[in-house]
Amino acid sequence: MNARWDETDVTIDIFDRGSGLKDQIDNRLYQPRTSQKEFGMGLGLFLAHATIQRLDGEITLTDREGGGTCSRIRIPLTKR
Repeated sequence: MNARWDETDVTIDIFDRGSGLKDQIDNRLYQPRTSQKEFGMGLGLFLAHATIQRLDGEITLTDREGGGTCSRIRIPLTKR
C-alpha cells in the first residue's frame, strides 16, 4: 500500500497479487453482486465506491504488472 497527498488530494494505492481483473473493468464492478467468497456478500467494492463518490473522490482498478490488481482511491482535501 502507498499513500501520498498534496495541497488538493490524498491518493491511496492498494495492491494485491490475486488473479487480476481479466478485462472486467466496467460499471459492473461497482454494482452489488453475489460474492465468490465462502462468506462474502459481494458488497465491499460497491459500498467503498459509493462512499468515495460522496466525498467527491474516485476509485480506479487496474491490473498490476506480474499479476494482481491496484485499487487507487483519490479523495479531494477540499470541496471543489
